[in-house]
Amino acid sequence: MDIYEESHLNEYHPLCIPAVIGGTIGFLSPMALVHPFFIWIPFLSLLMITWGAILFMMYPSVLSGKKIAVWGFFFSLFFSSAALADSWIYKRMDVYDGQIFAGQWLDLMLQGREKEACQLGLSSYQRAKGRGIDVSYASNPVFIEAYKNFQTAEAPQYLLKEFCGGRAEYVRLSKTFILKKQRAYIYEFNVVVGEGLMQKSRPFFVCVECNQIPTENRYEWRWVRTNLKEDN
Repeated sequence: MDIYEESHLNEYHPLCIPAVIGGTIGFLSPMALVHPFFIWIPFLSLLMITWGAILFMMYPSVLSGKKIAVWGFFFSLFFSSAALADSWIYKRMDVYDGQIFAGQWLDLMLQGREKEACQLGLSSYQRAKGRGIDVSYASNPVFIEAYKNFQTAEAPQYLLKEFCGGRAEYVRLSKTFILKKQRAYIYEFNVVVGEGLMQKSRPFFVCVECNQIPTENRYEWRWVRTNLKEDN
């Protein structure tokens, strides 16, 4: 090895700070799968690594830190994609669960079992405490208040009066409302009763909410309202 090669090997190459920081942050990217709040970590890493890549192109033989940047880049890319895919799948499952709940509520209404439909909108804990549907609505203040509000709503009473014994057909997800610990969905159903020339139908919009239980790490669905037309 001649003197030139030896001096070249011993030459100091300063670190590319953005690339090293971005690569280091990239190794924290798995946290994006732990909680949606941490989704910013892989994207911050990718941003810093991109900045570092620009500096590498400007000074190709001067800066060091490429290896950690490359590994951090692949970590960030993989876990950001995984977190986005997980969020999309979770949302689709959430929407489907809401659709099932809204369909169950509507089926009970069409069978004339309005107390059970109203009870479906209360928490499973409150439902479990009741000794029976009729007993609960006669003695439990929560059930009594919920049923009073239910009886004053126009659309449910119209549904019971005009479409009892009919069938519901799911049409589409109409609207979505996302809050911090609460999600609400409005589903459109087409309700049909009768056959042939006596058949009549009309759309009903059922709004349901998914609320986080404060003391438990779980969510619970409840019926909110039913409208005869789509909300503005």
